[in-house]
Amino acid sequence: MRGVDKVNFVALGKNIRKYRKSAKLSQEKLAEMCECSNGHIGMIENAKTTPSLEMIVKISNALNVTVDMLINESYIQPELKYLQDIEAKLEKYPRNKRIVIGKAIINYMHLIEALLKQ
Repeated sequence: MRGVDKVNFVALGKNIRKYRKSAKLSQEKLAEMCECSNGHIGMIENAKTTPSLEMIVKISNALNVTVDMLINESYIQPELKYLQDIEAKLEKYPRNKRIVIGKAIINYMHLIEALLKQ
C-alpha cells in the first residue's frame, strides 16, 4: 500500500462500516469473525489505526466483498464493480452468445421492475 495517505484510511473505514451495516453485522460480530476485538474494528472504521493487510483480507472475507471494494474510494458506488465484472465475463463469450445473454439480462431487469411496482 505504497503512497497511501490518511484519506485512504478514512475511506477504508467508511467502506468497512457501510458493508458491515449492509450485512447487518455489529462491530462485535465482525470482530469475532476476524478474530480481533470490537475496539479494533471501531478504530479501523474511524481511521484511528492502520490495519494490517492480513486484517483487511479477513474483513473483506467476513463481509463477502473484495479488498478493492474496501480500500478504493471509488467503491462508494459498488455497482460499478459489479458492472465491470459482468463486462469482463461477457467478453469471454462469442458475439452471438453475448447478444443472447444481454437480452436475458434486459428481460430479467424488466421482471424485477414489474415486481418492484407491485
